[in-house]
Amino acid sequence: MTHHGGLPAGIQRGARTAAPTPFETVVAALADEDPVAPPGTLFHPSDTGMTVLGAVVQAVAKRPFPVAVQDLVGEALGQGPLRIDPDRDRSPLGAVGHRKGRPEEEAPIRDLPATGWNASVLELARLLSMMLSAGRVGDTPVLGAVPVSEMLRPQSDHAPLDLDMRVGLG
Repeated sequence: MTHHGGLPAGIQRGARTAAPTPFETVVAALADEDPVAPPGTLFHPSDTGMTVLGAVVQAVAKRPFPVAVQDLVGEALGQGPLRIDPDRDRSPLGAVGHRKGRPEEEAPIRDLPATGWNASVLELARLLSMMLSAGRVGDTPVLGAVPVSEMLRPQSDHAPLDLDMRVGLG
């Protein structure tokens, strides 16, 4: 489900509306989509891939995606409830969307696993601190060394159509 998975960038129909369909509808919609490229050959950022991954997490966890992620990640980071929601973060630390230099209300989103995560600067700093501390928050291990190492490794060093472009956190 990486950005080298060959999936389309996004399935636009129904992605941002006043009442978006559940994100799981993306999986069914893929049956009518052609792949962008064979998997592993071309860097092509894909919200669709992350949304499909969210459907997999939900199915394996047997819980709604936001609940499963909260249980796996939010509590481990000590951040309290993660905000995974079709609507923007309306807390005092939440950002307001802008268009052409003016505040503008955004329509809710469908693709929660790809684009529905809301975090404040302080929460993002805690996540980055965990990543730079080999997956630990203080003395508490949140992620193992191997997953952190994989997240920091360049992810596109062998895709033939990328022309030696390096993409990833590393």
